[in-house]
Order: sequence, then structure tokens, then C-alpha cells
Amino acid sequence: MTMDSKLLNFGVGDWRDVMIHTLGPNGTSSEAAAGFFSEWFGQRYPGSRVQLNLSDSYEHARSNMGEHTPGVLIVANAYPQIHDFYMSPRLSLVATFVFDAPLYGLASKGPLTTRKLTLASHPAPLLLIEELLPRLRSARQRHHLHRHGSSLAHSGPY
Repeated sequence: MTMDSKLLNFGVGDWRDVMIHTLGPNGTSSEAAAGFFSEWFGQRYPGSRVQLNLSDSYEHARSNMGEHTPGVLIVANAYPQIHDFYMSPRLSLVATFVFDAPLYGLASKGPLTTRKLTLASHPAPLLLIEELLPRLRSARQRHHLHRHGSSLAHSGPY
């Protein structure tokens, strides 16, 4: 599958300089998605310059978008508040793309026991975690899911 077949372009401009805003810190799936878009953009517009701005939240990333600099905001479609971005009068949907998240692993500070298990997760995959770990419920082991609080939108001139 080519990069163009993974990206539906509704109006990505022929910008020479563009700032990508998304969720940080380094190593997030959002940063990886920004890398995918940067590669696509660089192939489509040779000689362009892409910069990346990582923020503490998608909302903060949106606030950091300049009014006069071409900028795009990459937000995961799985984000529970994605509608706030789709419905924002300040943003225009310019592209959507498919980007598989990197593989994830589970880590533990020590051997797992039958005591309370704590999983830390972004809110988006909570239902998926419960679906993939049904033995936690069936074995009546108590579990607690701790909540930590990809589409592309544009703000600024085309």
C-alpha cells in the first residue's frame, strides 16, 4: 500500500514551510504519525520544510497553532474528545490518513501476583483493554484502569 493510498487529501496546501502540532512527548504514537505525514509531505512537495511541535495535550497543541504560519494539527481519531476538533470553527479538516500505531508492550516492576493489578492507559483504548483481558474479570481479579488524559486539521492561511 502506497503512502498516497493511506492518506485522503481534502486540501493539504502546497506549503513550503509547515509546522506540525501534535501530542508529545517524544516517542508517542502521535509523534510517529507526524513522522508519517512529514514523509508523505516531503515526497509530495520536495524542498519543503516541516517542523514538529509536541505538546502536553491535543488541546494545548491546538492553542499553539499560529494564525499566520501554515500549520497542521494531528489528532488520533481514537481520542475521546476528537469531536472538539472536528467541530471547531477555527479548524478545517484537510486530510485523514491510516497509520498503524507502533507495537506496545506491558511492563511490570516485579513479578505479577494475584493482588490488585493496576494498568495505566490513555483513555481511548480502555474498552479494548477490558475486551483483551477478559480473564481479569472472569477470575474476579480486581483491576483498575487509570486514565491519562488521526486526523489532520489546518489553521492559518492556505
